[in-house]
Amino acid sequence: MTRARRASEGATRWTSLVLALLLGLTLGLWVVERYGANTNMRVDVLEQQVQRVQALLSQRGVGKTHFSANCREPWRAVGAIAGGLWGCQAPEPANKDFHANCNLTRSAVARGTDPESYYKAAVAGSPQLTAAKLLGGETIDVHGRPAYQARFEHKLIGPPMRVLATVFVEGDRAYALNCTAPTATYDAYAAMFHEIAGSFEVSS
Repeated sequence: MTRARRASEGATRWTSLVLALLLGLTLGLWVVERYGANTNMRVDVLEQQVQRVQALLSQRGVGKTHFSANCREPWRAVGAIAGGLWGCQAPEPANKDFHANCNLTRSAVARGTDPESYYKAAVAGSPQLTAAKLLGGETIDVHGRPAYQARFEHKLIGPPMRVLATVFVEGDRAYALNCTAPTATYDAYAAMFHEIAGSFEVSS
């Protein structure tokens, strides 16, 4: 299998995880709007959606690494829920019961793949992401390590969402830190999203 093909397959897996996460969260927001009169039902349904989505984030066949990221108060770290690597969310909902959040996923990738190539392969391999409103991207430096950071908007179900995606590559692992908020309130969370992405560190 060629390096390009392995990179493409790894990016496709990452795309599936991102879309599952976005779809699950937007479905949860729709349920909140649909059943808004019953608080207990809202909480129960959202918890079920989060657990289902986080379960999809589990990856097999990828070696262990050490990573850290700063979830500064009053935001709270949600830890490794149902196979997810790490998450951080705002204490107050951004739109009804939807909390702005950052979620970390991990995928296998061919050694030598750079973060920008990985991200672009993911976008090119996904009709959903291709149809999203791409807001540009750039290579950045995080603790002396190159990363690729891009922004896009989507509207799968419910109100439009804006995502700040930051991709890191360590050896044969790609990490995607996806920070999401409703487009209408994104600017209120942008500084925290960039701070969390800038705090990320990983080592073999």
